[in-house]
Amino acid sequence: MLNIEEIKKIKRAGMDLAVGRAGSQSALAEGVSNSKYAKSLQLSCSQAAISLMQTKGECSAKYVLAVEEFTGVSRGQLRPDLYPEDPVARCA
Repeated sequence: MLNIEEIKKIKRAGMDLAVGRAGSQSALAEGVSNSKYAKSLQLSCSQAAISLMQTKGECSAKYVLAVEEFTGVSRGQLRPDLYPEDPVARCA
């Protein structure tokens, strides 16, 4: 089981990876807003929201599945507190 500090590190790394894969905070916001998941719930996401999440080092729970869909960063990397992963699978 992960301790609090490990969870924080994973969440921050996951959020940074998502922004990196998208290319920018703006691109991630646009991709999240245009994802099938977000559209099905009529969610939209702004660059400011992504900036806040990256600063906090935590993807908002309501955007996790849309970020995963758009970037391929797993929900367990973005929010291991909500979506625990097998630690062996995470390192593979």
